[in-house]
Amino acid sequence: MWQLRYYVLATIEVKNHHTGENLANEIKCIVEDFGISNTPVSGITTDNAANMVTMTTHLDWPHIRCFAHTLQLSVKAGLKIKEISSAAAAARKLVGHFKRSSLASNELKSRQRQLDLPQHTLLQDVPTRWNATYIMFERLIEQRLAIFAVLHNNTITSPSDARILELPDQVWKVIEDLVPVLKPLQVATTTISGTSFPTLSMVYPIVIGLLKNHLNVQGEDSTVLVKFKEAVTKDLSSRFPKSDHDLATHHAVLTCALDPRYKSLKFMTDEQRNLVKSNIESKA
Repeated sequence: MWQLRYYVLATIEVKNHHTGENLANEIKCIVEDFGISNTPVSGITTDNAANMVTMTTHLDWPHIRCFAHTLQLSVKAGLKIKEISSAAAAARKLVGHFKRSSLASNELKSRQRQLDLPQHTLLQDVPTRWNATYIMFERLIEQRLAIFAVLHNNTITSPSDARILELPDQVWKVIEDLVPVLKPLQVATTTISGTSFPTLSMVYPIVIGLLKNHLNVQGEDSTVLVKFKEAVTKDLSSRFPKSDHDLATHHAVLTCALDPRYKSLKFMTDEQRNLVKSNIESKA
């Protein structure tokens, strides 16, 4: 039985400029130190940064872009929509108030007990992780009643501060509409980030599922939600092969064809499936 293993060969400080060429030279030194320079490499996974892409061309190894990072970039394209970015900024400001004020924070805990709400702190998002925005929104919805009670307690929050901090109904509407759509994207990110099982074969089933189901525009979707789905769909689609030949030679598709769960390749045409089959047979 196969058992997935992974090892850290080196953790080093790169003192030179982080150009693709310099990074490639550092990796070459590492594999030489371990005496594995001539060992076949199935692929190298990096994020989508330009210097990383350049690095792989100097190494001449098959490049597999990190799907979690790809999804991060695509979702961020949707979160940049004006109404959503404004809602996130307002939410961030509200959460920041409770982070800075021990008085407001303690009152929030008291209100949570009174309202029989989970004893959870509010969470603030960070620019580098889109799912932190999802978690921030989700927590605000959970604690909405307690937050309202704190903001409308004049002994804790001044009326002027409450007017500034309280989220308008249209902001709550954006947040409540967005959270159910962000949740499948969060699940996809968590699943594809697993380290105890192979994940490459899952990329295309996840992508197709997102594009054809979760990101499919519905008649009842709000204008903001339609904009978000369309922006994420456009960005995500642009990051994967378009031609049949490129698709049939893509590592994620080849591993998908070899995975018993997905080997039927239902997301492809008969012609595309035949190309994949021929490509695998030529490598056997």
